[in-house]
Formats: sequence, structure tokens, C-alpha cells
Amino acid sequence: MGKKVKYGVSIIIMLILIILYSFVDKKYPVYDEDIPIEEYVLSEELTDGDSISQTFRAETESIKAVSLKCTVNGDASSGDFLYTLYDESGNEAGTGQIALSDLKSGKFNMFEFDTIENCQGKDYTFEAKAENVGENSISLYKTVSTEENTTMEQNGVKTEGTLVMREVTHVFDWETFVVVFCFAIYIIVFIKMLYKFFS
Repeated sequence: MGKKVKYGVSIIIMLILIILYSFVDKKYPVYDEDIPIEEYVLSEELTDGDSISQTFRAETESIKAVSLKCTVNGDASSGDFLYTLYDESGNEAGTGQIALSDLKSGKFNMFEFDTIENCQGKDYTFEAKAENVGENSISLYKTVSTEENTTMEQNGVKTEGTLVMREVTHVFDWETFVVVFCFAIYIIVFIKMLYKFFS
């Protein structure tokens, strides 16, 4: 009986750990991912005080960040990128800032804020502004085509294209759960077979 209880407790602990591990960041593109990387273009450079915004319709129930592909022009020794997410009523839903020195040029960068709930199907506008950048500047990657339910503006002027941007949400992922669960079972079976082989 004690052995069965021990096995039962072990299985419960394993399942809890797998469930916790299965909560992951999932990214949903605002742009068309089928467009080849070679066809991305850069926005006009954002110098001190310049801003850029992207309106999109949320696919996810919650948003904890957006991920943007961008590049820093200059030595990135000074300046910040301030950003705000507005809801469809124009109210501030999330805000934050990141130093230019923390941005990775040519790669996706996370712009995080407190998680926003009940987002799915609603329109949001992500706005970013360069501040105290000196001789530096920032450019964001975008596609030439404008996706449905999106609007892009630079310094308040509507611009063609869609930023290479992703919504980021933190959710339970069944695919991760199944993969990790199967891997755990495989390890358990493998260890039992080794034990039998050497005993």
C-alpha cells in the first residue's frame, strides 16, 4: 500500500510540474508571416521625439507584451524607446520603456507591460516614441502590404504597410503538455528497462 501511495504522489507531482511547464509565451503575428524576410522594409528612422504606431485586432484573450523586429542606428549609447498600448476607446492599457542599449538590432524585441485581459476581437494601438536618443535613431521592420484590421502611422501620418509585430500571451499550451508528458513517460520506461537489465 505504501508503495502505491508513493507512486501516486510521484505521478501527481510529475503532472503538476508538467502543467506548470506547459504555460508558455505564445506569439501571434499582426503581419503576414508568409511574406519572405527579404521583402521586409524599414520604416523611416525615428529620431528624438518621433513616434510610430500600429493598430491591430487582438487574436488572443490576454496580451502581456508585443514583439517587434527593429534596428538601432548608431552606437545606442543614449536614449529610450517609450511605448504605450491603447484600447479601442483611446485609454492607456499598458505602458513601459526600454533603453536603446537593450535593443537587439535586426531581431525581435519584447515590449512588456502588465497583462491585459479580455482582449480578443478588440482593437488596440501600440505606439512607441524615441526619447533622448541624441545622434541615434531607431527603425522598425514592416511589410509593404497593409493587413486587414490594421493601420500604421508615423508621426501621426497614416503610412502604408504593417509592422513586423506579434502579440504575446502567456497561456497553457496543449502541444507543449503532450510533448513533455510523452517525454517524461519515455524517460520513466527507459529507466525501468535499464533497472531490469542491470538487476
